Amino acid sequence: MKNKNIQNLLAKLKTQGIKNSKILQTIKKVPREQFISKNLQNQAYENIPLPIQCGQTISQPYIVAKMTELLLLQPQSNVLEIGTGSGYQTAILAHLAKHIFSIERIKTLQLQAKKKLQKLKLYNISTKYGDGTKGWPTNKLFDAIIITAASEKIPSKIMQQLKQGGILVAPIGKKQQILTRISKTKKQFIQETIEPVHFVPLIYDT
Repeated sequence: MKNKNIQNLLAKLKTQGIKNSKILQTIKKVPREQFISKNLQNQAYENIPLPIQCGQTISQPYIVAKMTELLLLQPQSNVLEIGTGSGYQTAILAHLAKHIFSIERIKTLQLQAKKKLQKLKLYNISTKYGDGTKGWPTNKLFDAIIITAASEKIPSKIMQQLKQGGILVAPIGKKQQILTRISKTKKQFIQETIEPVHFVPLIYDT
């Protein structure tokens, strides 16, 4: 039954425009049921978001696949993820890039995600508990940045950590959120609007 559910999900993602075969194979490989509570595991391969602890959610597989596809990852990419959440998106990224640096501001989620990722033997991931709006706490630059919560604008400290030629993907907006891709060129940031989405809000320290 699980294999049938996964195949149905992959077929649905293809009809929604997900074309990258590596991403589709990664979604097939990563066990989404391990990132949600036992009472919801029968819904693990439905194309829907699901609640996790601390009032947060695990994004629907389509959104995970779409955001990953927009990053145009390469095997040598270093990726900054703002909002580890369940760790599912982190696991997908870890199969496609060199190293993932993931920040989570809710300690419970950060610790649980770290355990789940280690259980899956994904060792190219560094997780950190902290305020993601301040970026990674070194002056490291990243090939790709993904933000899994919505805000009206991208925090400047995060923008500063994007390499020239790098790509940032995030939902932008408050009530009306738009999935957005920002590419950094030598002279400017180029912004592309993709599609409407709905994410939990990005929380700023006051």
